[in-house]
Amino acid sequence: MNHILTKEGRDKLLEELEHLKNVARKDVIERVLIAKEHGDLKENSEYHQAKEEQGVLESRVAEIEYLIKHAEIIDESAIPHHKVGVGTTFKARFGDNEMEFMIVGPEEVDPGANKISYESPLGKAFMNRQVGEKVVIKAPAGEFEYEIVKIR
Repeated sequence: MNHILTKEGRDKLLEELEHLKNVARKDVIERVLIAKEHGDLKENSEYHQAKEEQGVLESRVAEIEYLIKHAEIIDESAIPHHKVGVGTTFKARFGDNEMEFMIVGPEEVDPGANKISYESPLGKAFMNRQVGEKVVIKAPAGEFEYEIVKIR
């Protein structure tokens, strides 16, 4: 299965991968070796904690490598800006407020930066919509109507 990433998202994953391989991996290996020198491994909590962290680190390395290998990178310059799609940034009006969102793949979601997944209910509702269209979002607190006011 291909994953969709923006170029920015891919670059962030590559940066994280480089850090994990060249900095974090060396640190955790050193901690494993130091903890190993403390004797009986059966009851050595430092050793077990370091080995667990090493496992988590190696899992993340494998996950990032898989994502990058199987990712479809969105060429943001080729995105049509007349409708909302992966890689587009758009403004939507809700009442008197305007919010800016960017549609991204699930690996790039960042609610604090209003980066929403095309797979999320909000992302699905906006996909392929154009300026002026109204979108109704159903949520536990009720229905909310947004109007798309700008796409870039």
